[in-house]
Amino acid sequence: MKRSNRTKQDLATSLKLLMKNSALSDISVQDIVNNSGISRHTFYYHFIDKQDLVQWVFRSEVIDPVEQEDGDYLDRLVSILAKMQKEPAFYTKALETYGQNSFSEYFFESLLQLTRYCLRDFAEGRGMPLDERVEVFVSRYATHAIVGITKDWIKNGMKRDPAALLAPLQGMLRPVVTLLVEGDLEFPQYEEDE
Repeated sequence: MKRSNRTKQDLATSLKLLMKNSALSDISVQDIVNNSGISRHTFYYHFIDKQDLVQWVFRSEVIDPVEQEDGDYLDRLVSILAKMQKEPAFYTKALETYGQNSFSEYFFESLLQLTRYCLRDFAEGRGMPLDERVEVFVSRYATHAIVGITKDWIKNGMKRDPAALLAPLQGMLRPVVTLLVEGDLEFPQYEEDE
């Protein structure tokens, strides 16, 4: 492992240990570096703040490996939740923090990218051009649903098997997406709340 990655991993391990007993909002960068034995300067060389570290953990331990896996959209979602389930304290507390640069925001954006990629792939596999308005609307709609289901699952202790949790979506998503992709439906331009 490269020294840079080893340092990042050591900082991540320190943060995870601290999050077993404390809320993310109660943990400072100084706590993380004191617990890891790594200097504050080195922390800021690698990360902007503790939220950046949380996002790096999610990206490196969950998203990057899932992107290398084969499987459809639901297979990938199940894999994401299964990986998160191995670190319940970390993800429970990470998702409790809201605001700019928060993990909650990053989690949504990461799943939105996955959803858009899989939706485009689905449409291309059917030889159907995908109107950008449809792609944006359907991707955001589906991502809000998945994030809501995931947050409820996390709040309830992450006890259910991710495959069982998401199984009902299998029968619901394909017909809806097919209708949206192949149907002649009108979609307004999506505008984000400002």
